[in-house]
Amino acid sequence: TATRPIGSTTRTLPLTVAESWTLTPPTARFDASALVRLPDGRLLTVNDKETGLFEIRFPSSGTEAVLTPYPGLAPNLFEPLTPGRDLPWDIEGIGIDSTGALYLGEEHLRWILRQPAPGQPLERLPIDWAPVSRWFSKTDRNASFEGVAVGDRFLYVANERDTGRILEIDRKTLRVVSDFQPRPPGASGDDIHYTDLCWFDGELWALCREHRRVLCINPHTHAVRLCFSYFPIEMDPKY
Repeated sequence: TATRPIGSTTRTLPLTVAESWTLTPPTARFDASALVRLPDGRLLTVNDKETGLFEIRFPSSGTEAVLTPYPGLAPNLFEPLTPGRDLPWDIEGIGIDSTGALYLGEEHLRWILRQPAPGQPLERLPIDWAPVSRWFSKTDRNASFEGVAVGDRFLYVANERDTGRILEIDRKTLRVVSDFQPRPPGASGDDIHYTDLCWFDGELWALCREHRRVLCINPHTHAVRLCFSYFPIEMDPKY
């Protein structure tokens, strides 16, 4: 059933669990961050403490999914971007366009990277962030880019917090054209934390971690069209 918060016309729908899997990581510490579906149906994620991407391999039976390195974007493809760098890249967002090209958000450097096809070199998109730099934290580089989504005309980047904003970039000119802050119904306070973005079926989707909501956003008006709550799921000890 749907609920309508007082003073809001946006519907909030409860999410329920249809199926669930335990992710078995290849290392002791694995903070899965971001999720993207490839054209062939495979799901990729990242470990924000390790360079490279990982594929989530689902079992034919059982509830244990295995995380394995994704060969299409091996760690060595990052090396030409910053020769001599010995720190892992802080990749916190993955997007994909209609051609299958991957877009990655690097939080610490505030870079957007693009890979045209599996195995091909990465390129850094020369985006000037000056028009929206007022939203960036001056002291915490871990409060930066947290999600990437690729729409028909625009690239969307989530500035996670301090202050949370969604940045809209023209894909042809690579110029920032707008920024906005969609809010879950009933949300209070000045800041909204965004944890991931996705483009699906002509609409923009945002994950709001603190409010435990998923927002469906009209890309033309930037208004929240639907809101989904996963609060009961996250509070359930099984998950």
